[in-house]
Amino acid sequence: MTREKDKKIGRERIKILLKEAEEVWEDKPELSKRYVRLAEKIGQKIETPLPTPLKKKYCDNCKQILIDGKNCKIRISKENIVKICEECGYKNTYKIEENSRV
Repeated sequence: MTREKDKKIGRERIKILLKEAEEVWEDKPELSKRYVRLAEKIGQKIETPLPTPLKKKYCDNCKQILIDGKNCKIRISKENIVKICEECGYKNTYKIEENSRV
């Protein structure tokens, strides 16, 4: 029971940290990166991977929060969405899900 409770608390903290990272990104980008790294560490500690929607919010390479149109470029093909981080140039590639096509 306590293990499940720890995981629930960990997931809540991850969501809070990523939300805070988005809010402070423009004023304090280094603090924003720190929040992302902390969220990843919490996920490792509770042995739970970050949910995919949350994982898509930051660069896998430099841990910068990716805000569409401000610090990342988006390229869409038939099968993939590519977010290019403007800070490090890393290409974060995600598959387009079947149910999300218009």
